[in-house]
Amino acid sequence: WILKASVDANRLAGLQPFIESGRLTGVTGPTALVVNPKPGYGYLVGTNMGPPGDDRDSVLVFYSPYSGRIALQLKLELYDVVALAYSPSGNLYAADFAWRRPEEGGIYRIDQTLVDGRQACQPVKIAEIRRPTGLAFTDDATMWATSFGEGDDQQPHGELIRVRGEF
Repeated sequence: WILKASVDANRLAGLQPFIESGRLTGVTGPTALVVNPKPGYGYLVGTNMGPPGDDRDSVLVFYSPYSGRIALQLKLELYDVVALAYSPSGNLYAADFAWRRPEEGGIYRIDQTLVDGRQACQPVKIAEIRRPTGLAFTDDATMWATSFGEGDDQQPHGELIRVRGEF
C-alpha cells in the first residue's frame, strides 16, 4: 500500500491507505516513491518489485496524486529497485539493489524511449555501487547514495557515497 496523510498544525494527521499498488500493478509491492518535480506533471512516481530473485521484474509507475489511478506503468528491466530520485536537472535515477546479483546492481538514469511506437524507459548504468539502498541529490547536483555493502550484523560495511557527474 501507498499511504497518504494530511498536515494539521505542522503535524501529520489522518494517515490512511491510498493506493493498493500491488493489486493495481500486478507486482508484489511498492519499494520507492518520489514526486515528479516537473511543472504541470506532479505525478507520484513509484516502483514495485517482485520477490528478490533472478528476474528483472521491477516496474516504474506514474500515479495520479488525486485519484491514485495509474497514469502509466513501464517495465524497468532492473532487478530490485529500492530508491528513486530526480536530479536538479529533472532526470530520474533509480537504485537497483539486485539482491541475487549484486554485481549488476547500481545507480541507473532512467531515460525515456519508444519501443514499437509505445512509451518505454531505458535504464542506463551510471555508477557501480553494490547493494545501494538510498539515493538523493543536493541543490548543487551532487548525488548521494547509501549502500548496504557486503557485511553482516557482526561486521557491517554500509557506506554513504558521493557520486559526481553531470546529472
